[in-house]
Amino acid sequence: MIRFLYAAIPFLLLLSACAPVEKPEPAKTYLLRGTIVSRLPERNFVTINHDAIPDLMEAMKMSYEVRGQKVTELPADGSRISATLHITGDGYWLTGVTPLR
Repeated sequence: MIRFLYAAIPFLLLLSACAPVEKPEPAKTYLLRGTIVSRLPERNFVTINHDAIPDLMEAMKMSYEVRGQKVTELPADGSRISATLHITGDGYWLTGVTPLR
């Protein structure tokens, strides 16, 4: 019986390590338009006073992490911009921040 337990424990540990890993849910994306209010370069965050986002939220001022760009290289504070808002169960961030003309 003891031999069986010694043999079974490594097998059970190996089996538990092979359990399927859940894939993270894909990000939902939304078009965001608004005005840059301020930025926090050390965290690469930007605060935007954005328009309402249909089916998601009313117009409001929020801070967002920016991915793929440095906030120091974005249009100046007070500029109107558009961006893609990404939302997952773990958080939210912006990509593709561009000036509106």
